[in-house]
Amino acid sequence: MPLQQDSAAAGPGRRRTRLSEWPGRVSVSVIVPMVLAGLAVLADPMIAGPAHAAGDRAVLADRHAGSGVKCVACHGEARPKTAAAGEGCLKCHDGFAKVAAATRGLTPNPHQNHHIAATEPDCTDCHQGHRADRNTCQDCHTGMIFTKER
Repeated sequence: MPLQQDSAAAGPGRRRTRLSEWPGRVSVSVIVPMVLAGLAVLADPMIAGPAHAAGDRAVLADRHAGSGVKCVACHGEARPKTAAAGEGCLKCHDGFAKVAAATRGLTPNPHQNHHIAATEPDCTDCHQGHRADRNTCQDCHTGMIFTKER
């Protein structure tokens, strides 16, 4: 179907297309990419995976800022251009043993398990800074969610 010119609505010399002239094309060209983008977000464990405990969705950077921690404390510069290195976390958090003790109320304790006993992981394996925490335990243990003891 050829496009019709609607000079009264579009102005002299301009063409205006109507949705009715391309039935189905506009809706498909808009809806399909939106659905695919939504599915991609849901498939990304960095975004959709449970952080630690159910309902714990605040990103690490927001929790730090809320406690008065400045960007320079993690990134080494006031206007960071790179991600923070994980080894810097334990300077403020007083070592891995204290972190494990602080999370002893979680079942299972993400900072005290058979993998961590063998090697001390980098904090950024799970804690993503400006993105939601990633439950890396789920890479092998599907469905694992940390719950707080009551």
